[in-house]
Amino acid sequence: MSSKIDQKKAQKSKNLAQQQFNPIYYKLLFVVVILFLYGRSIGFDFVLDDDLFIKNNPLVQNGISGIGQTFFHGSLEYFRGSNLQVYRPMLLTAFCIEKAMFGNIPGGFHFINVLLYVFTSIVFFSLIRKLLPNYNPFYAFIITMLFVIHPLHSEVVANIKSQDELLSTLFCLLALSLTINVFENNGKKSTTLILALCCYLIALFSKESAVAFVIIFPLAFYLLKGSDLKKTFFKSLPFFGAALLFVFIRHETLKNIFQGYETTVIENVLYGAKGMGEQIGTRLSILLKFLSVMILPISLSWDYSYNQIPIVGFNSIVPWISISLYVFIGVVILTMWKKRPEVAFGFSFFLLLITPTANIFFLNGTTFADRFLFLPSAGFIMAIVAGILFLTKSDLKNISKPLQKRINVISLAVFLIFSGLTISRCGEWKNNLTLFESAVVNTPNSSRVNAGLATEYMNKAEKETDNQQRKQLINSSIQYFSKSLSIYPDNSNASFKLGLIYAIIGDTTQSISYYRFSLKAKPDYVLALNNLAALYVAKQNYDSAIYFFNRSFQSDSLNEMTLTNLAVVNNIINNDEKVVYYGTKALDLNFGSAKLYNVLSQAMARKGDLEASQKYLQLMNSTTNVVLQ
Repeated sequence: MSSKIDQKKAQKSKNLAQQQFNPIYYKLLFVVVILFLYGRSIGFDFVLDDDLFIKNNPLVQNGISGIGQTFFHGSLEYFRGSNLQVYRPMLLTAFCIEKAMFGNIPGGFHFINVLLYVFTSIVFFSLIRKLLPNYNPFYAFIITMLFVIHPLHSEVVANIKSQDELLSTLFCLLALSLTINVFENNGKKSTTLILALCCYLIALFSKESAVAFVIIFPLAFYLLKGSDLKKTFFKSLPFFGAALLFVFIRHETLKNIFQGYETTVIENVLYGAKGMGEQIGTRLSILLKFLSVMILPISLSWDYSYNQIPIVGFNSIVPWISISLYVFIGVVILTMWKKRPEVAFGFSFFLLLITPTANIFFLNGTTFADRFLFLPSAGFIMAIVAGILFLTKSDLKNISKPLQKRINVISLAVFLIFSGLTISRCGEWKNNLTLFESAVVNTPNSSRVNAGLATEYMNKAEKETDNQQRKQLINSSIQYFSKSLSIYPDNSNASFKLGLIYAIIGDTTQSISYYRFSLKAKPDYVLALNNLAALYVAKQNYDSAIYFFNRSFQSDSLNEMTLTNLAVVNNIINNDEKVVYYGTKALDLNFGSAKLYNVLSQAMARKGDLEASQKYLQLMNSTTNVVLQ
């Protein structure tokens, strides 16, 4: 009898809490906060790889008509002839639609990112309420708001290219939420299950790392929804099937596509680790970074590559701290598995979803990035909040007034701190210059970061008309390129651009020195070979010029610049056979230019073929006229 009375009281208490709770107000608050934090990003430029995926991608530039082809190409196939094993057709599909809507105006793409973040927060809030039905709805609000304001997410929301993370996360969460609806109704809603599978497939085709989310379905069914192992297995099968289908389609699409880009130590520090000790020690150091920025999200950057996270062995304390923390998390998962499964689920969610990007089983194209934590952070935040409630022995259903007051004070303090950090971090993504200037402060030991800022100063110097300002920009550029090389002497990009700067200001000796330096690190660097050869042409050292042009030709026999330069330099020394050979090869590849037609005309005239000479002269004149128009 007393049991029934207790049940009635509990139900009455739950009904009262539900009456006082209106999810619309919370969802509107998420919208307001997100617009406050990220609304200004709509006025930001394209940065980093945005041009690569949008302005320089012919499929995206075709707009709606390009959508059909996105599934049959690597998403970076047009980058140096390589796809880098990236297959994200839903991302390119989204960009095709946005291109049709907004043209190449970055504000439109940024608006979609903000909108997707709003949808993600609302779906996450609804999902938390389904996963933790015994919790007072206010706790779901706290978890979601911490997710919304976390500074780590600034990269994903403010960087257009990271729309892949937004799409993947949104549709993973939707898939799980819909699946819970199905199985809370004993599997009767078959159309909802099909919709959930479609959402998961969209997530997979948005970003490959969504494959890891397939483990989250059985984990949620078993830990939080009370499903036994047999039922959990069968409930999860459709999602494993969807993941396998994606892997098959991706493999079939990319298997014949040339992959010519090689990740080096400058992108991922692990390529420089020697021996098992350094390999494991540095991996643990990177794993520690995942935890440290979750808890203390300061000094964030677009790049953490060599040598911001240095190579370490077990003689360093860093790997041991990392081991200790992850062992602690593992112990928490095991001890809370039955006591507080929501804590175990949250930390398991975090650990499973960082696996594809944490350089554990295979090396990534980069050491670490804030975006790697976008979806995993949801589990970490859930576990931390649930863990605090467990330690404080809080009533999960009812919040007393004293407890409510303490929660409000603590939450407000955290929200204000995190919001301030997010507003600051979001502003850094305004353009490449603001992004790189902040990065050299936050990650000063990254060779790429210093080279990136130096490049921005160099680009600004080329456009600057004020001599004083131009000189300052050039000096700043030289300073940061030099710092980049001091961190990583084999940074061929930095040494090449230093050679370029010195060529611009007329210091030929320094320019030649740095071009040669870049070639020591990268002997087949076509731009450096061509520029170095051009300097030797200017010095009338034609033997050296031809030597480096020939090396460029051996590296890339289809390069327009190389073929044209070889025709020009051979014309200077009256080697007509070579002029004709390289010139006609260029024309066969449709590399016609006024300069090329001019040297071919001169060579043919010297060879006595006046008809051919006249033909090339006419082509030169017609090309010149087109350019002038």
